[in-house]
Amino acid sequence: MKQDNRFRQVPIIVLTTSERPDDVRLAYDAGANAYLLKPVEFSRFTEVIGQLGKFWLEIVQLPPEG
Repeated sequence: MKQDNRFRQVPIIVLTTSERPDDVRLAYDAGANAYLLKPVEFSRFTEVIGQLGKFWLEIVQLPPEG
């Protein structure tokens, strides 16, 4: 996606259960903007997703479109 100009600005977040350093490295090498461990407990999962949404939709300053 990062090689296509139409999608270059789209954040790529990897949500996974893998803690393997090779997986983390591969994700970032492939263009991921974040690598998150998926919590096992549903309440913690929803909390993490809420924080992620707040960060990308309210906190981070993204470049203007166009």
